[in-house]
Amino acid sequence: MYRNLIASALLFFIGSAAVQAEEEFLRPDQAFLISGQAGEADTLRISWQIADGYYMYQSKFRFQTETPGVEFGDPRMPPSITKDDPIFGEVEIYRNTVTIDLPLNRVPGNIETP
Repeated sequence: MYRNLIASALLFFIGSAAVQAEEEFLRPDQAFLISGQAGEADTLRISWQIADGYYMYQSKFRFQTETPGVEFGDPRMPPSITKDDPIFGEVEIYRNTVTIDLPLNRVPGNIETP
């Protein structure tokens, strides 16, 4: 009888901890607040405010535009931090905040007119 009670109590606490852990994760739009602004000379400056305890992988950034006549150049990435990730091994990450400058290139002859 006591074994069943202890086992039930243990399962309750394990289950409660799992539910609590799930509730503690922020949604991506809360963990990684994004903002953008026009930078110097045809550059778009994009910034992310990264919540405490979270980080972004440098290798996972991708940029695309759907604006006719405009292409992105190579992003100017700031220095990153090396982390030994248990799944991916040694990776480059950003914590707290990251700002990336993205050059805008005009493509002649590829601009749609109304």
